[in-house]
Amino acid sequence: MNNTSFQKIGYETTIDKKRWAGPVIAMADHIYCVLGIANSRSDILMRGVGGGLGGIIGGVIAGAIIRNGSQSTPAMGTVCNVPQFLCAPKTGPLRRFKPATPVLIIPRDAIYEIDKKNLINNTLHIQLGIQKIMITHSLFSPSKVREFLTASGWPLIWRGQRYNGAGDCSL
Repeated sequence: MNNTSFQKIGYETTIDKKRWAGPVIAMADHIYCVLGIANSRSDILMRGVGGGLGGIIGGVIAGAIIRNGSQSTPAMGTVCNVPQFLCAPKTGPLRRFKPATPVLIIPRDAIYEIDKKNLINNTLHIQLGIQKIMITHSLFSPSKVREFLTASGWPLIWRGQRYNGAGDCSL
């Protein structure tokens, strides 16, 4: 797997019961959650996406620091902060997004495990400290998502089966 390999693993990100439509791209070392359009009918829309987003992301980052003490913590960025080939004019999956579109950047070291609960739902759960992030994937692509994440070495629990040291207390 080279450093330009990526897979779209979702189309929506949920943080603290607030949902954003936008692709979720996984690479070998990072997951990029594009927070394009707020889908929640909550007070975040009344306050404006910027202010509400800052508080939520601050909680995610603080929770990840508390959780694993890692130097690698999630960060808030924009489409400008993702690798260039993801924004390539004709082939990049993020080519249609404005450069200022917010992106949650989650490094591999910040993730203890990615959990796919059961066959019926189409969500992946990522625990970052006390904060849970949920990624919604297509109902028709779960095997592609699983194959890419396991081949890339992500700690994964897929319907109870553990891959790449997920859930290992010695980590």
